[in-house]
Amino acid sequence: MGIFSVLFGGKKKSSAGLSSEVSQIFERIAKFTTDEDLQNSMNDPMIKDQIVGGLDVDQLPHAIGEFGRSGENPIPVNGVLGELLYLSLLKTENENRQLLFHRLGSVDALDVYETVSIDGSKWDILFFSLYHPRKSRIAPTGYTISESRSQIFLYGTNRRVDDFPHGIHQAIRQTTKDFFGIPLPPPQVREAEERVQFRRPREHEERVRTAIAGVTAFRG
Repeated sequence: MGIFSVLFGGKKKSSAGLSSEVSQIFERIAKFTTDEDLQNSMNDPMIKDQIVGGLDVDQLPHAIGEFGRSGENPIPVNGVLGELLYLSLLKTENENRQLLFHRLGSVDALDVYETVSIDGSKWDILFFSLYHPRKSRIAPTGYTISESRSQIFLYGTNRRVDDFPHGIHQAIRQTTKDFFGIPLPPPQVREAEERVQFRRPREHEERVRTAIAGVTAFRG
């Protein structure tokens, strides 16, 4: 029986040797997700140069508007993987809930993500600036960043999920396979898809439409 079926097929480990191999895989992924220099080195040379040569800051100088919620005050991160890891470390400030997320689109070096807490209570739109050597260490208002920087699970995707958050579990499977080489969706995500009744507030729906229209207009 292969290692992937053991990890993701719900079957028990058959030997101590296999358990050791599983541990090594998780250790390698954990190291990768905490080592920003290693993350940066995995990019194509042109993108890597832009990331490494970017501003090493928690917040962009001369930014305007609310941190993370304005396109003129986006969250600095080290590329696409940086924003996925940053979002996966964010939790709601009071309830300590993980966020599910997907990318609505991008404008030049600016990415736009829609998020919802895993219990469906808090919806948001967050903006990211991609070309920086590290992730910001500060969180937008209403969130905290997990103290544990080792994040082997991603709770969202850099793809757009049309019926978000429905379908996010499958999207995470593909995204983690792309980045880590194995599908690694958190079990809580499938549970949330099956049990939580996710309903976008009306004012949030309008913000999503505005964000998508802005991306479309720029590309057009």
